[in-house]
Amino acid sequence: MNAEEKAQLARHLVARFEEIANLPHTEFRPARRGQAPPTPTPDGRAVHAAYLAAAQAGVSVFDRAGRARARAQAEADANQWLTTTLAENERHRAQHQATLDEQWQRLLANDPETVLPTLNAALADRRPPIAVVGLDGAAISLAVAVPSISDVPDRMPTQTAAGNLSLARLSRTEINGWYLQWVAGHKSPELFTLNLL
Repeated sequence: MNAEEKAQLARHLVARFEEIANLPHTEFRPARRGQAPPTPTPDGRAVHAAYLAAAQAGVSVFDRAGRARARAQAEADANQWLTTTLAENERHRAQHQATLDEQWQRLLANDPETVLPTLNAALADRRPPIAVVGLDGAAISLAVAVPSISDVPDRMPTQTAAGNLSLARLSRTEINGWYLQWVAGHKSPELFTLNLL
């Protein structure tokens, strides 16, 4: 292998090791109890105006008593509609909050039918693909599509004491360390114990 080919291979190996060393490490936000959005409040002025316009539509402008009765009826109808609508909106919000609270309690209890889909949804866009396949108490089982150990380069570009380029062969331990770092996707693989089945 001539010097140019060796330099090209060294650049390729450096790029490969940088790719492994710089895998993104994703921090996940802790799960939080869901909160139903606040009850929407209708515009009271607009509701009153609409009821008043509808009530006075057929009443002559010269019929002051009729217009006063229409105004009083419109006020009562608008208030009734607002009270009913607000109560209905609050009932829907309370039902939604009860559903969220029930789901939260199932998550806290590690209910597999709740935890597995929730975790799979959180991991859906991960690369490599990750799927939660089991739950035993507080421990989860993951299925992860990991690269082959043969994809880790077996040589590392170095320099000799004289400053020449060298492609030193990695030991099995070093290859395994790089592989663990690749699989774990973290910059400190020595912090992890990983059992590969």
